Amino acid sequence: MPPKSNTKRLKGIMITVALSWVLLVAATIAAASQDPNAKPGVFTDPTTGRLVDIVTPDPKGPQPPDPDSLPEKGTKPLPIKELLSNQSLAKAPEKEAVQAAIERGRPLDFLVRHKGELGRDALVGVASPAELTAGEPFKVFISSAAVVQALIENKPVIPLIERCRYYWEVPVFAQTGTPVASFRVENFQGEWQVVEVGGSFRETELKFLANPEQIEALLREHGIQQADAYAHFSLPPLHTDFLVFAAGGEEYFIPLLHGGVHEAWGLKSGKLYPRSAVASTVGPVLKKMRAQPDRETGIPTVASRHSPRPAWPAYTVGALLAVIAGSVFWVRRTRRG
Repeated sequence: MPPKSNTKRLKGIMITVALSWVLLVAATIAAASQDPNAKPGVFTDPTTGRLVDIVTPDPKGPQPPDPDSLPEKGTKPLPIKELLSNQSLAKAPEKEAVQAAIERGRPLDFLVRHKGELGRDALVGVASPAELTAGEPFKVFISSAAVVQALIENKPVIPLIERCRYYWEVPVFAQTGTPVASFRVENFQGEWQVVEVGGSFRETELKFLANPEQIEALLREHGIQQADAYAHFSLPPLHTDFLVFAAGGEEYFIPLLHGGVHEAWGLKSGKLYPRSAVASTVGPVLKKMRAQPDRETGIPTVASRHSPRPAWPAYTVGALLAVIAGSVFWVRRTRRG
């Protein structure tokens, strides 16, 4: 029969090992519930500041849903003006938060104070924020890697765009009714804030975006009176925004180039194109950019299949090693005693 001291030491070791396993299981469960990779959508990689797609448990990596058929099929098409209205701030749950952010951010004051730095000719004669008016905000989705891939492959993008993060672009008008700039309101660190003032668009594009009748007229010219779905998304690497309409099983794109550029990537700003035409011109450019992940293109990319690595495995292993080390120290001390 073993001495009592040895029995006590054996019991202590068994208890320590059991507690270690309990700690390991608890940490794993907690980490799984907090792992951002378990949530749908996109997030910002803290190491690069880029938007990346959430990693899925699929061994092939993040896979976008098959969008070969638009989910809007079978639904009743709506007039263009109604589709545009459905994405207005007035119908958004964050309406009051966005309006409060604008009041706090005072973007019109900023425009007047920094008019010389912004390079906006229309602001030169503006002496007071009272001479400026903020227009109706429009929703802009931030393209994800899945959207870029769908565009490269000439596949429907609206079902993917609707899952992306978005911000509100607010046009700013002078007393004459001429758009002179814009500013962006985005949900940053859990709060809607003014994050950019000045904007990427010039007068022509801002007029177009602020005038639903003009958008409606362009589509009507091409025989499109109604549509099943609509989205406005930004493609930063190409310095271009796109308005996309789904109608009759097809998607139609209206590119809006930044900085007052009238034509780029084989596309003219403010013209209507079927998705196939956009994919054939823009697709190869995007594909080439994505082949150079180290280049600062602004394309949302996935750094690796398992990036960013969660920190919880290291913490768990560290805690387990600490417990084991403590157990060894306790046993040695007991033996000495």
